[in-house]
Amino acid sequence: MMLGKLKVECGHNTVNKISQMFTDISLSKELMQVYKQKYPNGAVPGIDFTNEVLTNGHWPEQSTGACTLPPEMKACCQKFEDFYKNKHSNRNLTWLFHHGTVELQPIFI
Repeated sequence: MMLGKLKVECGHNTVNKISQMFTDISLSKELMQVYKQKYPNGAVPGIDFTNEVLTNGHWPEQSTGACTLPPEMKACCQKFEDFYKNKHSNRNLTWLFHHGTVELQPIFI
């Protein structure tokens, strides 16, 4: 019912794109669950690495900015890329680091 109204108001292509975006989010969550099951301690101990894999073309166009990552973060990204390419050999990842966040946890000694 609601999708029908949206199609009338926004057009079929817009509603289809929104639907694909929700599918991307769902598939990305499932992918991260599989990744975290395979690497329960993470790629680098002490870093809880989470990302979203979204399909190019379903989302607004984004430019990639230059970003210098610390070695620990590079290791996390490389571990995930290896995992992803093993699962999907014909796909490439483009990292949009400027959309990310880092949360620092206090270390108690």
